[in-house]
Amino acid sequence: MKLARFTLADVPYITHLQPEGWLPISPYYQFYSTTDFCYPIKCLDENKIVGLGTAILHEDTGWLAHIIVDSALRNRGIGTLITRSLMDRLSPFVNTMSLLATPLGEPVYHKLGFEKETVYSFFRDGKTNGTDNKIIQSFHPKYKDDLLRLDKMVSGENRTKLLELHLINASIALEGNDLTGFFMPTLGEGLVVATTKIAGELLLNLKHISSNIATVPIENKAAVEFLVANGFVEFRKAIRMWYGKKLTWHADKLYGRIGGNLG
Repeated sequence: MKLARFTLADVPYITHLQPEGWLPISPYYQFYSTTDFCYPIKCLDENKIVGLGTAILHEDTGWLAHIIVDSALRNRGIGTLITRSLMDRLSPFVNTMSLLATPLGEPVYHKLGFEKETVYSFFRDGKTNGTDNKIIQSFHPKYKDDLLRLDKMVSGENRTKLLELHLINASIALEGNDLTGFFMPTLGEGLVVATTKIAGELLLNLKHISSNIATVPIENKAAVEFLVANGFVEFRKAIRMWYGKKLTWHADKLYGRIGGNLG
């Protein structure tokens, strides 16, 4: 087994690693391999890709993402090898590393020093009808700094490089003169961040006109209640874990995650 940098040319050769129940991994690895704040790697066995993983850097914090091992080769240390390599890659630059773990992956990450932080609940099969209101508006560049400040306050991370790629398609919540939330439909599963319940619920209403999948931290009781009231049913959970310096962030203000790669 050996590790090497994953490149765009590798994308066609990873479909056999697609985990059941996950969104297609190829678009993610296409993004990782063409983005300067991501570092994807592959594990090779006789020139066949048998494992994958990515490190994502946000200034002084980082994420480990899409760590996948060929199902026929599990329990052979490949996941640990990939994870340690990604941790080594991030360690000189970050104070905190985070990841979302499946039940299968949690013991591996725990042995490497990651600790459980919270639980994300997954919902599906609901739907909203939308509502006319004056609070939700299309993004305007004059609100860029306010939006980035809000995201940093809620996430505890400087995700400017990532968010700037999706600002043009965002919707924002304005209560008076204050930006109290935003929705980025093109970022992962559709990032929704809000500092007030009314903004969070209105943005969720907008999001779930066309999306019947939702994932939120269990601390966000307002989001959970809204989803259940609109017919969503919980079908699984995942564990958010951290390593290094514990991050200060606000799970109760995250109304819709980006994905398993970024929380």
